[in-house]
Amino acid sequence: MREFSIEKPVTRRYLTEWVFHRLLTYETIPHLQFSFASVEVNGRDMGIYAIEEAPDDRLLDAEGYPAGPIFHMNDEIWQARAAGYTINDTPTVPIQQYNPERYNSSDRELQVRKGQDLFEAFRDGTLSATEAFDTRTLTTFMALSDLTGNRNGNYASNIRPYFNPVTGKLELIGNDAKTEPLKNIFYLDNRQFNQLISKDPGVVQLYVHELERVSSPEYLDHFFSVIETEFRTKPFLHV
Repeated sequence: MREFSIEKPVTRRYLTEWVFHRLLTYETIPHLQFSFASVEVNGRDMGIYAIEEAPDDRLLDAEGYPAGPIFHMNDEIWQARAAGYTINDTPTVPIQQYNPERYNSSDRELQVRKGQDLFEAFRDGTLSATEAFDTRTLTTFMALSDLTGNRNGNYASNIRPYFNPVTGKLELIGNDAKTEPLKNIFYLDNRQFNQLISKDPGVVQLYVHELERVSSPEYLDHFFSVIETEFRTKPFLHV
């Protein structure tokens, strides 16, 4: 990874964030690399910290996805919240991309425009979720979010849409889940981003199917058998 942040494990709810990202790996859905490491500063043992990758083409390559622009909301959303304003979950703040310096060629600039136009058209209701997103990864992402309690990562300020130049559709990248007990499942959530997705009956049908699949005992037993060795050898288990 080119860039990463080091954070106290509590900021990402300890092990639950790691499990969420491993579920995304298990389903070959793009996500940030997330792990734990023993940290020293000037020879002083600081203990175990979470290591979180910054959005980059490399995370796409790791899951076999073609390079494409990754988007986020402009920082105005945080400035307005800090000033005490209540903001709709899909604010009209600008949509920006990560690493714009890597998108200055004509073909990559076209990818950026296509991705921004898709997301903007979805955000204003012109396009349905099926028209804007890859429904396979979207509905699986929704189901895994409900399974693990990923509410924080689905706020407009935290979602990271990626434009896949091969499919011409958007896909969500797993990011900053901060998993917690859910009050509502994804399609009943009152935040506007989730409501826009839930207006598409085809997506809701696929989502329900995926939720049943990933919550089955057989699915979970196999998933935990796959990650068992890595789970038991992580350094935070021995602190």
